[in-house]
Amino acid sequence: MIEALKHLNLRARREWLKAAGAASLLAMSGRLGAIPLWKDAKFSDNPFTLGVASGDPSPDGFVIWSKLAPKPLEHGQGMPRRALEVDWLVASDERMLEVVQRGKVIAHPELGHSLHVELKGLRPAANYYYQFIAAGAASPIGRARTLPQADSELSQLRFGVAGCQRYEDGYFTAWKHLAAEDFDFVFHYGDYIYEYGPMRGSKTRPVTRTMPGAPDETYTLDDYRNRYAIYKLDPDLQAAHHATPFVMSFDDHEVDNNWAGDTSEEGVPSEIFLLRRAAAFHAWYEHMPVRRAQMPRGPHIQMFRRFTAGDLMTVHVLDTRQYRSPIACGDGVKANCAEAADPRRSLLGGMQEKWLHDGFKGHRARWTVLAQQIPIMRGDRNPDPKIAALEAELKELGNSMGMGPMGFVGKSMVVDCHIEVAHTHTGGMPMSVHAFCLSSRRAVARLHADGRVEYRTDPAWFTDYHRREGVE
Repeated sequence: MIEALKHLNLRARREWLKAAGAASLLAMSGRLGAIPLWKDAKFSDNPFTLGVASGDPSPDGFVIWSKLAPKPLEHGQGMPRRALEVDWLVASDERMLEVVQRGKVIAHPELGHSLHVELKGLRPAANYYYQFIAAGAASPIGRARTLPQADSELSQLRFGVAGCQRYEDGYFTAWKHLAAEDFDFVFHYGDYIYEYGPMRGSKTRPVTRTMPGAPDETYTLDDYRNRYAIYKLDPDLQAAHHATPFVMSFDDHEVDNNWAGDTSEEGVPSEIFLLRRAAAFHAWYEHMPVRRAQMPRGPHIQMFRRFTAGDLMTVHVLDTRQYRSPIACGDGVKANCAEAADPRRSLLGGMQEKWLHDGFKGHRARWTVLAQQIPIMRGDRNPDPKIAALEAELKELGNSMGMGPMGFVGKSMVVDCHIEVAHTHTGGMPMSVHAFCLSSRRAVARLHADGRVEYRTDPAWFTDYHRREGVE
């Protein structure tokens, strides 16, 4: 947090601190005496139109999420500005007969009536099922899975990697296929929504479907809420969330194209852009199955975090946006960009770099996975402004640490390949770098204890996203 403040001017810091104080009060609101509740609540429409989700799994629990929105595309989403108490249940069977935990959670209007429940005390490496009930209305039933104990022997792990899902580009049929998989989790590296206004198609990039209401570019909290509702109404995306827990991250389009730190693509004053970033982060939290630790404080959010699955894998989820130096050389991929090679530049920031360094030193798992958004591989452009800073930082972090295999999972490159596996030594650190090269940006990975990694995709994921059954 202090690292983030260093990069802000005085006025921006004051705005940040004001928002931080408001967010802190909001975080405590469930503990400050009696909250006036909507006692006589009744719904004439389904309040769970946006589905349910689970995320951030641990060996003894996970987060379960939903959001009350009986009229999701209207202002206020059909909810009064009153808090509502909602019941939740967790069961060991998908019919919800063997209930193992139950409780109540308050849907606050300040958080768009979103629901976040952090579960503990569950069995490791086990499937569970969950459901919410609001004023007699029941949500869909979701499936989640706890991670194996950190010290348990694990032979393999299956997870999906996905992101970059622009609504107009095509139907989310890849999510339908991923929903049918038996995953331990899905890592979503970001671009869950796109902030742009209506897309204008072309012969090479047709508009497959249009956003309801043709909304303009997102700037305010209501704008971002509406955009998430449009995306989350998609049945295939909902099916994937119902089927498996997600580890969520974000990239640029959750806020603004190519933003870096407190710098926007348009170059507006930082104190103005930070207001937009605060609205975007607020909406991101409302719609994601993440923990209270990820509740934003104004324009700042604690996104980087780590997960461990048995003795097989430690996942470091990186934040490659908040602490990034301004884009070098006027953006774009440019060869021989001297600014990109400036050693004072950073992608992770000092605080996050130290956190990652400490995580490397304390690693015990056989696989170390960096879950992030940027392709890390050699190409025919050197240096690439978008990866030069990260490459330099990883060289320094890995120097003389004797790491085991390292996997990089993140944004795919649109190149003519399916799998690229390179074994190299970078700064004294033996690395096994496995890069996804999938233009569809959907893949399944299986990590093995002996260092093998398997990737699988389905050709249908690449060919049917312009159509859906029953839709012409």
